[in-house]
Amino acid sequence: MPTTPSTPQHIDSYSIISISGHRLTSSSGKWGYKRFGADLTIRHGLQPTPFGDALVLLTERGVCGFEFVDGSDGEALDAARAEWPLSEFVADQGETATIVARLFAPDQARPALLLRGSRFQTKVWSALLQLPEGQTVSYGGLASAIGAPGAARAVGQAVAHNPLALLVPCHRVLKQNGAIEGYRWGDTRKRALLAWEAVRNEERRAA
Repeated sequence: MPTTPSTPQHIDSYSIISISGHRLTSSSGKWGYKRFGADLTIRHGLQPTPFGDALVLLTERGVCGFEFVDGSDGEALDAARAEWPLSEFVADQGETATIVARLFAPDQARPALLLRGSRFQTKVWSALLQLPEGQTVSYGGLASAIGAPGAARAVGQAVAHNPLALLVPCHRVLKQNGAIEGYRWGDTRKRALLAWEAVRNEERRAA
């Protein structure tokens, strides 16, 4: 079962990134990390994907959680509730299934996303969103891309805390030597995701 990185109970500053289509908006503040979300209703559903079941969390502002589940879906949902303790959770298989269908249909627009984390984390995640499908980057390369050369370890920690598997493509980050290791949801799944994207790119070029 994948290990979920622990999330700090309090972060003195936070950033919120909302992404809809090609438009990215951000905001920040200085209240407790977990206080954000008091006004949110989170619709959730466990959905099958080609890479295993995934717990999908959806708000009116965008997808705020997408996590592959190899163990108990109840444990995954409990962890989500702990991450968003002030939000209302409502089961919704229909809407969450629609999100998954869009993800795996060819040439569909990315669904709106809602990302919450420290300023550094959201900076790393924003950079990952600019990485095209079929391309990879090293942790050091990603650190340089955000203007923090030498911060590969901190970048790795931010990548490990990514709450949106596949949607924020942390599977495209490799070690400096190209090794595929340390993926939060399993190295076998990471290889499968990269192979699937490579095939999709080949199909697009051939079309």
